[in-house]
Amino acid sequence: MNIKDMEFSEDQLDLLAETANLAMGKAGADLAKVLDEFVELQVPKIQMVSATDVVNSIQPLSSCPSSTSKVSIVRMGFENYLTGEALVIFGEDSIISISDIMGEQPEPDIHRERELLLDISNIIVGACLYEIGEELQGEINVARPSIFCHNMDSTRVMVAIFSREKIGWLKTLLMKITFSLEDRKFVCDLLIFLSEPSIKKLLQKLDEMIENS
Repeated sequence: MNIKDMEFSEDQLDLLAETANLAMGKAGADLAKVLDEFVELQVPKIQMVSATDVVNSIQPLSSCPSSTSKVSIVRMGFENYLTGEALVIFGEDSIISISDIMGEQPEPDIHRERELLLDISNIIVGACLYEIGEELQGEINVARPSIFCHNMDSTRVMVAIFSREKIGWLKTLLMKITFSLEDRKFVCDLLIFLSEPSIKKLLQKLDEMIENS
């Protein structure tokens, strides 16, 4: 299958959206259990994105209040049945909310802040990718999380991550899921990017699932 031909039919997108909803529900439930808070979820957004347009595609999807907001980003690669990368993007007030919920001091030091960001990301990404793997009947192995940036300008960070010379793909499938907490300022976006070989595998698997339904 040529990279230019990797487009999803309506039936494939419906089934993928159903899978994304299940993954979101699993991650939301796990996060709610850890924080003992009600987690609000939005409908996942799924789209094909070209490398030349990835920054412009992501910025309108961001849950940050404005393009000048400060964000913290955690990166987690994954491989096996599907390969790609997950980014968890936290708004600048999110760490304050999490610190308060966890009973931390009002202004935890930077090392503790990073630990909290890594812990929350681990919960969200691990649950989402586990559920996606379960639905597709394939194991997905997730790498340890790492901090890409901490309280940096969101636009500058996105350009740094997705500058064309640093991207090794022409096209990706982007899945975006937003998590927020009721009556708090916590919000984070989970962005899942699939590699081109994984998109091809996913298309074939969705066709198989549709035929067997």
